[in-house]
Amino acid sequence: TWYSNGTTLSGNGVPSSCRYDAALVPPTPDARPGYTFGGWTLKPPPCLIPSSLVTTNGSSYGYKNGGSTGDSSNTSEYGLTEDYTWGVTWSNGDKVVGEALCSQTSGTRLNTGTPDETGSGDTKYCWCKATHYTANNAQQCSLSSPAWVFSRDRLLAANCATRCADDCAYDVQASSRVAIFTGLVAQ
Repeated sequence: TWYSNGTTLSGNGVPSSCRYDAALVPPTPDARPGYTFGGWTLKPPPCLIPSSLVTTNGSSYGYKNGGSTGDSSNTSEYGLTEDYTWGVTWSNGDKVVGEALCSQTSGTRLNTGTPDETGSGDTKYCWCKATHYTANNAQQCSLSSPAWVFSRDRLLAANCATRCADDCAYDVQASSRVAIFTGLVAQ
């Protein structure tokens, strides 16, 4: 697909397919007064998690909980500097990192939803979302439109603060990643 000034080009002279190792003749966009065409650039592919990670348990994980007594584990491996963050690594070196959220909004375990993100009320409900993916030894990319997934009721806001990021990392590493990866997986 060819885009010029935000519009999809089509019609005669606009290639809609190409063949590997064959010449590609790009179209010439319509002239725009005051502009000189500088050439085409590639649109980056969307950032998606490989489907193989959905069916394979992670090999390790790290997290940085919140609260004054929240602990952390393997934060440097994932670049976790903010509270309520987590990461999971697979045996092939791929990594997924994400956020945890303590909310006053309840949900159904391992289902997407819309938690209150204000931090007000009784924030005892743990929510998770994946935010970034890194293929082994590649550059990290941002996942587009990740959804919040309800993890569990921690009974007290203090328990949620000190355990939620750990819960999210464990859920993704162990087996509950299908919901958290919804809409983020390459087909």
